[in-house]
Amino acid sequence: MEFAAHRNLPALRHVQVPYDFDGRLGGECTGHEVPSTKGRALNWAFPFADPRSEMWAFYDAESRPDPDVLRYVAWRRLTAGDQFQIAQGPVYQIRNFWQTGPISKVAGIFQAIAHEWMMPWQLREIPFIGGTNIFATRDLILRIGGFDPAVLTEDMDLGARAWLQGDTWPEFLPYASSEQTPPTYRGFFRQRLRWGSGYLQVCEKIKADSTAPAEKRHYLLRIYWWRGPVAWTLCQLLALLPLVAMALGLTGHLDARAVPDWVHTVLSSYSVFYLAFALFCLLHYRRFMDPAPRKVQTAGFAQIFLLPISAFFLPLPYSASLLLKLLHRAPTTWVKTPRTR
Repeated sequence: MEFAAHRNLPALRHVQVPYDFDGRLGGECTGHEVPSTKGRALNWAFPFADPRSEMWAFYDAESRPDPDVLRYVAWRRLTAGDQFQIAQGPVYQIRNFWQTGPISKVAGIFQAIAHEWMMPWQLREIPFIGGTNIFATRDLILRIGGFDPAVLTEDMDLGARAWLQGDTWPEFLPYASSEQTPPTYRGFFRQRLRWGSGYLQVCEKIKADSTAPAEKRHYLLRIYWWRGPVAWTLCQLLALLPLVAMALGLTGHLDARAVPDWVHTVLSSYSVFYLAFALFCLLHYRRFMDPAPRKVQTAGFAQIFLLPISAFFLPLPYSASLLLKLLHRAPTTWVKTPRTR
């Protein structure tokens, strides 16, 4: 009402999705309950957008975008015209860093590093959209039929279809947004399990899509295979090594004296490097974190050094998604991730 009472201000609309909406863009209400996904909700909301709009932005309700991102997007649209169709920016899931458990802390830090340092290079190789810091043209969204209401990773699917169907390659948006990460490992596992299962869903969908050019599909599937199942399996195996070595040492089956001196030197150097790197990351991303008392920050920083244990649990949800896929028990419904109050 406050916005509606003033002219030339943005229209703020709070839309509730009917329980029986079929989920398709321009779809209908079926009379029976339809499983909820984020893509389904977005497809329902699109007709409520201002018809004069050219660019649509996608953020979570608790996202904090960079204040200058709209200015940058407007500049790119004015200078690049129709060549600027879709863009993905970094998302740092570290705002509630001091209120999360040790595994969520490590995951949040490494996810932020991946988005800031690796995403610009990744977008040169694959049309990857992943994270709610997305801008896309209204024309592109409508042209490719909106979001797929059946997949669990609607953003990844959008990026793939933007290239396969819309012949448009996403570009990097150099303005980060921050949001929360699941505070408990249970919430973290559930979220990453959805990501992994959705990743495999999109791969299956691309494989079965006979309407897209075969060379494009084969290119995406090859890269997705190496960066998905192969990388997850390798990371899980590597994460097992420190735990196996620790267990063998505690049970007397591994004599530390049998390990060459140069290996001890390398491991010690790695520990010092990790300590320095963790401190650098905390200082670098601190401005994106909600403030906390000094005592809480000290305890939180100490949790970072549980990496040898945490490292095993980080890829575990993705390994579980592979196993559930093989057992034909992969999740099919979207569940909202708990947030810190």
